[in-house]
Amino acid sequence: MKYFDRILPNTSFRMQLIIIFGLGLLTLSIVSTMVISNLSSSIVEERLVDEGYTLTTTLASQSTLALLYESEDIALDNIKTILSFPDVKAAEILDDSLISLASSGNKLRAITDDYRDHTSLTLIYEDNLHWEFLSPVYSGNPQATDNPFDDTAEDKALLGYVRLVLSKKTLNKMTSNILKYNLIVSISMASILLLILLAVTGKVITPINRLAAAMRKAQQGEKDVRAELFGTIDVIEMESAFNAMMDVLEKREKSLKLARDQALESAKAKGEFAANVSHELRTPINGILGMLELLSDMGLTRKQAEYIETAENSGESLLKLIDEMHQNMIRYGNN
Repeated sequence: MKYFDRILPNTSFRMQLIIIFGLGLLTLSIVSTMVISNLSSSIVEERLVDEGYTLTTTLASQSTLALLYESEDIALDNIKTILSFPDVKAAEILDDSLISLASSGNKLRAITDDYRDHTSLTLIYEDNLHWEFLSPVYSGNPQATDNPFDDTAEDKALLGYVRLVLSKKTLNKMTSNILKYNLIVSISMASILLLILLAVTGKVITPINRLAAAMRKAQQGEKDVRAELFGTIDVIEMESAFNAMMDVLEKREKSLKLARDQALESAKAKGEFAANVSHELRTPINGILGMLELLSDMGLTRKQAEYIETAENSGESLLKLIDEMHQNMIRYGNN
C-alpha cells in the first residue's frame, strides 16, 4: 500500500483498493487462463497423438497384403483410405529395404537408415505443424509377443514399414479457441468480482468518508458535530470514539467558559469593591489632609510642624496607593 501511496499520492483509499484488486484479478485471470489452456491443450494433444498411433496401426495392419504381394494398387488403396481421415496429410508404405511401394502427400521427409532401428510403433518426428509416425509391418499375428518363452508366439517376418503424417491444425485451432474462451471467461469472472468488490468497498468506504467529513467540520470549529453510527464493527468503533472525544472536548470547553465567566464576574466584583473602598477611603483621608493643612497655618512650633508634615506625607502616600490599586483593578477587570 505504501508503494501505491507514492505512485498515486492524490488517489483515494477506495481507488487504491480498486487498482490493487483490479490488477490482482487481471493477473489471476491471465495466469489461470494460461494454466488451464496449457492443461487442456496437453489433453487434446495427447488424444490426437493417440489417434495418430491408432491410424498408423490401422494402416500397418491393412498393408500386410500389399507388402506380401508387393502390390502398388493395394498399397495406394490403403493409403487413399487412410487419407480420408481428418488431419492425415501424407502416408507411405515401404518394403523391408526402405523402398517406397506407394505414397501420397507432400509432407513426407526423406527416408533415413535409422528407420530400421524402430521395431515398434514410434513417433519419429514432430514440429510445430505435424507429427510423423512410423510402424514396422510384420507377417503373422501382429499382436504376437516377443517373449521367447511364450509357446503361443508365432514366427514374425519383417515385411516393411508404414509412415503417416498427421497435421496439428486441429490442435492449434483448439488451443487457440481454448485460450480465447478461457480468457473471455476469466475476464468476465474478474469483472463480476470487481463489481462485487466495488459494491462491498462502497459499503465500507461510505461510513469512513462520512466520519472524515464530520472530523473536518469539527476541525473548522463547528459545534455539536457527531458521527452517525453505521458501517462495519471497526468503523462503528471509530465513530463511537470520535463522538466520545467530542463529548469530552465540549465538556472541557464548557468548563473553561464557566471558569472564565466566573473569573470575570469575580474581577468585576473586586473592581467595584475596590472602587467603592477607594471612594470611601479617599473622602475621610482628604478631610484629614485638609485639617492638617489648616493646622499647619496656625503658627505651630517647629516640632509640631514636623508632625503635621509627616502626617500629610503619610496621607498623600495612602491616597496614591489607593489610586494605584483602583487603576490596577480597572485594568484587570477590562482584561
